[in-house]
Amino acid sequence: MKRIDWPVWIGAALTVLLVVFLGGYQAVAVVPEGPDPVYGPETAREQTLDGYEEPEDVVAYVIRQMQQGDYDLAVRGCAVEEVAEYFSLIAYLKEMDEFSYAEMIPSADYDDETYIYITEARMASEYISLLEQFAGQALDGHELVLYDIVKDVPENPDGMYYQTRNKICEILGCRNVEEVIAYVTIDGEPKEIHFSLAQYKRFWKVILFTTLDRYEIPGPDIRETSWSPEGRDPWDYSDQEEDILPANCYIVNDDSEETPEKLVHDFALYLQRGDLRSAMSYFNLYDSIDPDVLDRDVVKKQGETAKTIQKFYYDIFLHDENELAWIYRHLSDEPDYLMSQLRISNMIFASFGDPQFLEEKDGKSVYQIGFSYDGSYFVINLELIYKNGWKIDSMSWGKAW
Repeated sequence: MKRIDWPVWIGAALTVLLVVFLGGYQAVAVVPEGPDPVYGPETAREQTLDGYEEPEDVVAYVIRQMQQGDYDLAVRGCAVEEVAEYFSLIAYLKEMDEFSYAEMIPSADYDDETYIYITEARMASEYISLLEQFAGQALDGHELVLYDIVKDVPENPDGMYYQTRNKICEILGCRNVEEVIAYVTIDGEPKEIHFSLAQYKRFWKVILFTTLDRYEIPGPDIRETSWSPEGRDPWDYSDQEEDILPANCYIVNDDSEETPEKLVHDFALYLQRGDLRSAMSYFNLYDSIDPDVLDRDVVKKQGETAKTIQKFYYDIFLHDENELAWIYRHLSDEPDYLMSQLRISNMIFASFGDPQFLEEKDGKSVYQIGFSYDGSYFVINLELIYKNGWKIDSMSWGKAW
């Protein structure tokens, strides 16, 4: 069978939340559920439709929003939530026989909200970065005119073509995938822009700003073309002028605590029960934010923070080097074992100690909290800053024994 290559943020390079109180530390801990995130909106602009049933329409929507400089609406055409909710690590491992640790997004196979939220944050960050690159190459200081959008299908697709796409659908958890070409002019020069899309239920979303086989391109896939706009009219957006897709990009609240000890204590409990958004709200992500504007820098910081927390979980769950070596030898034939090791519910077996002050460093207070898990002992070091309350500026961790 032909091997399917796939991008880092999905592959090698693409919960019901549990509240458990174990041991003396957990027995007395009462931490409320974290507040709902601030959906980074312009959420005043509520959706006017659920999605597009044709891939060409969602590509036109994304291009139109980017022509208007509207990242919030443009990213809604990208598969942020869909990949988070349906990406199958089991299918990926069986097909690819490789595991790139926390460089990969986590799997939706767990049916675990913690990992779904991590992937949402990472995918939103990835797509915002791709949209910024698209703007830099085709829009900022340039004039882009869209003329046509067509599906890119081989003249005589063979069995391998359909087999490869079926495997990609298994990995992405989607019904179908398509590649399309947008024919445009940029500063009067004919160009073709390639996109890959996935269909979830009835609706299509952009998954790549390239063809499926050119995922390694760091930015949008914009090429020279023999196509000519001569005798053609620009694309008619009139049917989409009022279209607004559902919001799919959030910004967490800016939370802090009155004392460093309470911050460290509650943060540890949020990690233990998998309350990602509450844990992330303690990080120093922004000073202030306009609720009517999607702050792209904050979205990207959230993506990095989510990846950091994902790596923390992986380092704890996969701390046994011998066991990890066995896992790498059996990725394709025993993928369920890796899945069982990575479940957030395994954190019920962690028993935390009390927060300890370590030192003052470069104007920050460094605190540590330790915990036992699976016969080993780990420490989390947090550099804290005071900004109308204590917040986390950085996080590190390690295995003590």
